[in-house]
Amino acid sequence: MSFLKLLYLAELDQQGLDDVRIGVLFAGAMFNAEFAEDVDRAAKRFVEDADNSYQRTVHAPTESEKAWINIFTNSRLTTYDSAGNMYTDGGIPKGFDVVAFDFYVSTVLFDGLYDNALDTLAHLSGAAACHPFEGKTLRQVRSQLSFFRDGPITQDPKDRASDFNTLNALFQCRIEATLALLDAQKETGATFSEIMLIGESSNNGFLEFDAKSNVEHGQPQLLVEARVLDEVNRYLDFFQQHKSKTVKRIAFFTFDDEYDRTIQLNIGGATNMPSVLNRIFDAAKQSSTAP
Repeated sequence: MSFLKLLYLAELDQQGLDDVRIGVLFAGAMFNAEFAEDVDRAAKRFVEDADNSYQRTVHAPTESEKAWINIFTNSRLTTYDSAGNMYTDGGIPKGFDVVAFDFYVSTVLFDGLYDNALDTLAHLSGAAACHPFEGKTLRQVRSQLSFFRDGPITQDPKDRASDFNTLNALFQCRIEATLALLDAQKETGATFSEIMLIGESSNNGFLEFDAKSNVEHGQPQLLVEARVLDEVNRYLDFFQQHKSKTVKRIAFFTFDDEYDRTIQLNIGGATNMPSVLNRIFDAAKQSSTAP
């Protein structure tokens, strides 16, 4: 048992809390050394490219470049802090009972550090669900989605069906591969007995964007909500199919609408999407009343 867990349990014992299970949360598959190294390399490339662009333009910028220079100077991404500082040795500390991970679709669609993530997962895990993504970047996958296009919003049922299938494939790949990599950790001595899925229930990955991933005006709220509900259902359906095995828990963050000043984006939480919130609460009620 790790010293860290002993410290936690000692404090909990003092508060009269017995038999508390201790967990650890990972972003994606960052517990895997090769996956973490791939993300860290991408962060270093981003910082190097941004610095080089700044040096090329800062002395004689065009009008369009001046805005970027101002943003670069005053509002750099946290990638600058994490590049070269990520833990890349991998592994899960012994003594933890529960391992949780979040691997949001909004992360893989927007975070450039994950552009090669599905290809990496395919090679590391061997998961069959990732075979269609071998050799593909997330930029290529994103271009297949109808809500990442220039022009008017489409309500074509064929586009809706195509988006649904693409998002299904993205879900199955990243979740099944991560679980396979977690299972492999037990061969190296990891002692956890349960896995928790952290599901996505906000709309920031399902809005209408242009081809450059800028949020478009005039969002179709019901269509966006329907996409979020589909994603929540993917998590809940997957959980129902696997909870008899290692995946024992699932959690959603059902927050209110928020405004992220760092990226100047309104993020719609589940609270203001009735169908999404009701689906999560209904699933929670069923779980609490199950024998």
